[in-house]
Amino acid sequence: MKKILILFFAVLIISLINAQPPLTVIFTGDEGLSVQATTLPYIKVGTPFDIMVHVFNETTGYLLFSPAVSCTAHLQDLNGSFLDKQQAEAHEEYFKVSYDETNITIRGLYGYSIHCNSSNVGGSLTSYFEANGYGAELSEGTAITFNFAMIFMMILFVLSLIGIFVFENPTGKLACYWISHLFFVIGTFSVWQFNYGYGVSYLGLAGIYKILFYVSIIAVFPMVLLSLAWIFYIHTMNDDIKKLMDRGMDEDEAVSRAKSNRRNKNG
Repeated sequence: MKKILILFFAVLIISLINAQPPLTVIFTGDEGLSVQATTLPYIKVGTPFDIMVHVFNETTGYLLFSPAVSCTAHLQDLNGSFLDKQQAEAHEEYFKVSYDETNITIRGLYGYSIHCNSSNVGGSLTSYFEANGYGAELSEGTAITFNFAMIFMMILFVLSLIGIFVFENPTGKLACYWISHLFFVIGTFSVWQFNYGYGVSYLGLAGIYKILFYVSIIAVFPMVLLSLAWIFYIHTMNDDIKKLMDRGMDEDEAVSRAKSNRRNKNG
């Protein structure tokens, strides 16, 4: 039991400190044309997204659009691997680059470059975004709330485990078991979803907790049957003890005689 608890706490602590720092969006490069793009800094894995591009003349500040200007977009991961190149779609006052759900299928950090050219000047923009399971930033407030909730749940989980060995009453032991099992189910599910949604590295942790969650859910069904059998056993045992005490035996002798009778019947 101690080894299981140590392993559980170790894996949980690793998952709690695996929060990624906020991503800084970087814009670089202006060479006559000012290129501005509107896109979210966080993208959900496996979903389509668009990048809206506006191009301005740096000198006059005028908005430029097709056919005076054309723009090309390059998408790559931070390892430098090229993912996609396409011509930006021209609209009346802006350009749009559209990516479908097949472009971003793996969590991580990505970058894109947009190059725009007119007849005699050009401009570029480079930016970065993060892809995760939620398409949202892991804010400091969310991380702190999650960590405190998990710590509080671990304390209750440990207390319920201690109760199993401390309480002499069978009903108390059974209640503590189910409370600890419930906390284990909730905890594994929460950490699984947290890592799945926000993690961009060590994603094996999400898989580990997913397996633990399903194992704990499946274990509910045989444990319900065992609990019912235990309740039935305790109920009949109490009836036997009561009958023996009604015959004049004291409680300790009645308990010992009832257990002995049960062993003889089962044997």
